[in-house]
Amino acid sequence: MPAKVLLFDAKCKPVYDMGSGPYGMAAWNPQGRFLALGGFGNLSGDLMFLDKKADSKCKPIANVKARDTVSAQWSPCGRYFLTATTSPRLRVDNGLKVFKYDGTLVQEMKMDVLLDARWIPAPAGVFPDRPQSPRKEGASAAQKPSSLAPVPQASGYVPPHLRGASGGQAPGGTFSLAFDSNDKMRRPGAQKGSALPPGAAPPDSKTASKNAKRRANRKKTLDSDNGSTQGDQDGSAASVDAAATGVADLAVSDAAVSSDPSKKIKNLKKKLAQIQQLKDKRDAEGASSMDPDQLKKIATEDEVRKAILVLEG
Repeated sequence: MPAKVLLFDAKCKPVYDMGSGPYGMAAWNPQGRFLALGGFGNLSGDLMFLDKKADSKCKPIANVKARDTVSAQWSPCGRYFLTATTSPRLRVDNGLKVFKYDGTLVQEMKMDVLLDARWIPAPAGVFPDRPQSPRKEGASAAQKPSSLAPVPQASGYVPPHLRGASGGQAPGGTFSLAFDSNDKMRRPGAQKGSALPPGAAPPDSKTASKNAKRRANRKKTLDSDNGSTQGDQDGSAASVDAAATGVADLAVSDAAVSSDPSKKIKNLKKKLAQIQQLKDKRDAEGASSMDPDQLKKIATEDEVRKAILVLEG
């Protein structure tokens, strides 16, 4: 539950999706125009009448109740629908009801014991196919078809001591085994996306999905920038130490100067910029916020500057 109702053509191609509901029976009238969907047996007796149009679209006409129904049958004329509660399946509330195709109850009979109820058959072609009849002006409310029943809202369990207070209902969910509010009548393919299980929240809209992706990409970019900045600061210790230990060699080695002094000057200036970043951090947050390695990097500033002067001289 809930049951799914789908209309196929002669080539087994789905042409119309009638949604889902508490139904266990589907019956066409002999002319193939009106359709009755019923939920009998261990279901609550919901009975829906629909009119199939020329484009295969099924338009709901009415939704009524036929509780404790054991058997159901269209009349040979295709305008009336018979439901019966019979014995021995049920030994109480025996009787029958006759509904018009528009949901109007035209006959109800109660009996102590009813064994069977059927229409007298008629030869094929005796009753032609006829569309819905125009409704008379000034028809009373009892003659008008019943409106489609809304999707019930599950109230949840109510403890005995709270029953009768605030309507006797507990606030809560909208889940129902009988109805799925996400499953509407439509043509197959008219609604994109996979079907949701009953009670599941609908997916986010395209705009919400795009905004979520945009926020995720922005956060990823910021994290990447912060990681690279931290990596430069962490890696400056080794770079500055290496520059400091190589100051003497750079100062006395003509081979080192002649190899490629421009690249070495560029690297040392980059290390000097990293040291300046650490100094700014020290001035802003205090020396207590820095670890010993960072303080050692700052202490090598003079040695790095001397190395730059040697290479430039």
